[in-house]
Amino acid sequence: MLAEQRSRMEALPDTVDVGIIRVNCRKLKATLVPAPTTCLARLHAMLPCLAGELFDGFMGEVQTALSRLQAPCSSVEDYVEQIQFLAQVRDSERSLDMRCNEIHEIYQLIDEFAIPVPAMDRAAYATMDSTYNTLKDSEAQRQLT
Repeated sequence: MLAEQRSRMEALPDTVDVGIIRVNCRKLKATLVPAPTTCLARLHAMLPCLAGELFDGFMGEVQTALSRLQAPCSSVEDYVEQIQFLAQVRDSERSLDMRCNEIHEIYQLIDEFAIPVPAMDRAAYATMDSTYNTLKDSEAQRQLT
């Protein structure tokens, strides 16, 4: 959308004949073109950083929960703590789903605007769904035991 606006504004002619008068549109064009260009530049700078921050926070929480749920219980106290933690994970599942969807939406914007993302970030993002699904599977397994 912003790229389209920019292209349309750049395509404006420098002059337009209105009847017998020639109107100079250069100043109008110079005023309009920077707005979408600036917005695109800000998106290119902001979205990868935002995606990275949200991803890191989300994956940190998912991996911590996963390691706690997969840890073997060596005592009754450990078992009780794990059951309590399982309840916390269940309670936060909706929030985690929303955060996961938000990250997907940001990456959709990144793809839509062809914003470059570091290869490491892209590769890490590609593992997000499988890691999150592993957490859900571990949660389901723990509920059965």
